[in-house]
Amino acid sequence: MKPILYTTVCSLFVLASACNTTAVTERSAAIGLNHGVSEKHRSATYWIQSQDANEQKRVLLSSTAIQSLNQRNEKKPWGYQDILNTAAMTPEYTKRELAIRSDWLAQRVQEGKYVEEPHGMLLGAQKIISNSNFVHEYRVVHTQTVLYCVPSTHSLFTQPIDRAFNRNHCSGLQPGEAIRVLRKTQGGWLHAHAGHSIGWVRIEKTTPPITAGTLRKFATQTPRIVLLKDRYPLATGTTLRWGSHYPSGSESTHQTVTVATPKGLESQSFQQETMALNETPSDAWSVWPLAFTRQNVFKLALSMQGTQYGWGGRNGGRDCSRFLLDLFRSFDIRLGRHSTAQSRSGLQQIELKGLSLEDKTARIQEASKRGVVLLYMPGHIMLYLGEGPQGPLAISSLSEYVVPTNDQSEKVVRVDQVVVTGLELGTQTTRGSFLQRLTRLAVFGQ
Repeated sequence: MKPILYTTVCSLFVLASACNTTAVTERSAAIGLNHGVSEKHRSATYWIQSQDANEQKRVLLSSTAIQSLNQRNEKKPWGYQDILNTAAMTPEYTKRELAIRSDWLAQRVQEGKYVEEPHGMLLGAQKIISNSNFVHEYRVVHTQTVLYCVPSTHSLFTQPIDRAFNRNHCSGLQPGEAIRVLRKTQGGWLHAHAGHSIGWVRIEKTTPPITAGTLRKFATQTPRIVLLKDRYPLATGTTLRWGSHYPSGSESTHQTVTVATPKGLESQSFQQETMALNETPSDAWSVWPLAFTRQNVFKLALSMQGTQYGWGGRNGGRDCSRFLLDLFRSFDIRLGRHSTAQSRSGLQQIELKGLSLEDKTARIQEASKRGVVLLYMPGHIMLYLGEGPQGPLAISSLSEYVVPTNDQSEKVVRVDQVVVTGLELGTQTTRGSFLQRLTRLAVFGQ
């Protein structure tokens, strides 16, 4: 495969504006209650039963179709990349990527678009980069951590400063995520490609180096389990995250799962009553990959309501694109990391620019007959659920929205969680409603 420089640069540039925010004036604990969202609309059962009985469990994409989709998207500059493909990650590739990223960030600071905290953090990071060496290693993350855009734990902010949005956070990395190490520093920084993102991670958050064969086995060996609950603790102290999947097995008295630890990849026990692959899956796990049906998608997505929003994985939370990345990887569908990439990842993309609100709604409804639909507006992406009393409803990991006030001004309402909302949010504001701002649909189904 030809080296794809644009992948990592685009991830930084677009992610820097994804799920964006401005000054916060109010926090909402009851998002959606006044916007056509009732308790039934938060129920997976409601949305599943709103479908025809045959449609509820229809497999929208077969395993063959999913593999074909993944292969097609991998060829795109924004697509999820196979980190075992050594041809795409040469020393020349990483050198150019680092130079372009450093120059772009420096220009943003010079123009006053980014603020360093402390001043000079980029210069310090550049010195670390210049002293790094090209390596070829594979590792697995064993602890939830940040993938930094530059090798520094310090911060970059846009104006006005909102400390919940550190622009040096390119992504979060979850326990069990594999990385290809491209460069290493004596100070313990690793320049790493995680498939969906590229950045810098601390060495103490990863396993020791493993072979490509060991990594391939860890990533593909069957049978596997997928976690249906978030922050699921094992008795050994390892915590598993929603959407992650791991090789599983059984011994005479207990079930096992292979996970990453500071010592390497280890087999750890599940409680017998919780983990039994020859029985019906519990509400905490299932056999991976899940069948890509509306029933499974809605159940899994709506189970995460109320969980924490987190820009770039801040405090272990998920922003809009990470929420969907984890949701879709439960079905072995590999999405890119930022919202623009995800909006181009379906079997079909439908452009909505210039359409009336009525036409946009009609396109959404028609697309949903073919499969699962993602709704994209610049900076945010959502999963369409169906129609509510005031129009289309969707679920997403949402930072904020804007509402008009009685004095003809506007206020920003901070949400910071996974929620079901209507697309009329933002009506009569300078930003416009979510429906007005929609520019593209991505359809996953045949």
